[in-house]
Formats: sequence, structure tokens, C-alpha cells
Amino acid sequence: MALITTPGAANADSYASLADATAYHAATGNASWAAASSGDQETALRRATAWIDATYRGRWQGSRVNGRDQALDWPRYNVTDLGGWPVDYATIPAEVVNATCEAAVREVVTPFCLTPDVVIGREKILTGVKGITWTPMRAAASAADLQPVLTAVDGLLGSLLGPTPQNTTTLLRA
Repeated sequence: MALITTPGAANADSYASLADATAYHAATGNASWAAASSGDQETALRRATAWIDATYRGRWQGSRVNGRDQALDWPRYNVTDLGGWPVDYATIPAEVVNATCEAAVREVVTPFCLTPDVVIGREKILTGVKGITWTPMRAAASAADLQPVLTAVDGLLGSLLGPTPQNTTTLLRA
């Protein structure tokens, strides 16, 4: 089933087209993208788009152009980049397209890596090497604590994100 990349469409399912992703990965020398089938690539682009919306939804500036009738978070009104330049409300910004491509290649290589199922309390960290000691993660761990952080995607989207709280600390009871 072909990707639907129409900005603002009620049935859109990807920010990046197959052509966008192929060009992006060719330009960045990412051979693992070209090695995948087009079906796997399309599936990865859909999952990457869903992950980007779920991960960054609370940090986007502005509001959806077509409100709730719009399937994806972009395009958006009232968005400026870090330089103060307005972002076109009728298109998907290149930063979002490229971030989708970057996340999608990870999904091609390791399907569902962006949205792992986790059982809180069963996750362990290595705390000793000679005696190989494993310690369960803190009881207050949440699924969000175990979600992947893709610094490449964060970097690509950074100019479009709203301000984040400064000087905040999460306190946990030991």
C-alpha cells in the first residue's frame, strides 16, 4: 500500500515519501536503507512518523492546520524556527522529513526498535563487573524512561521545537 504524504490530509501516514528517504539515505551514505525492500521501507516510514508524532507532540510550536481532522501533527500554523523565520504552514518542513528518514532507517534495520515493549521492574543494569552483578532498575522507572533517544533526530528537529523547561530536576525516592 503506497504511502500517503499529502500535507494536512486526514489519511496521511508518513512525513517522508519513499523517494525522499531514498535520496536522504543515498546522500548520507546509509547503505542499509537501500538493502531493504520497498515494502519494508514504507512500513518503516509509517512507524517512524508515528514515533515522531508521539515523541515530540508536546513540544511542537503552533497548532495543526486542519485541527483534529488532520492525521499527523504537521503541517502547523504559527511556527517559527530558532532564527525567527516563519515556517510555511502548507508544507512539511525539511527538518521533519529528514528526521522521519533518520528514524525510519533504524526501523528498517531493527523493526519496532522505536517502540519497544518493556516490563517495568524486569529491566536490570550491570552494577558489578568482576562478580557480574545485575541490579533491577529503580521501582519508579516508567516506559518513558526506557524509550530510545535518537540524538540525530533531536538535532534535526531542534529548530522547530518549543522551549523546554530549564533547570528542572526529577527527584526519585530511593
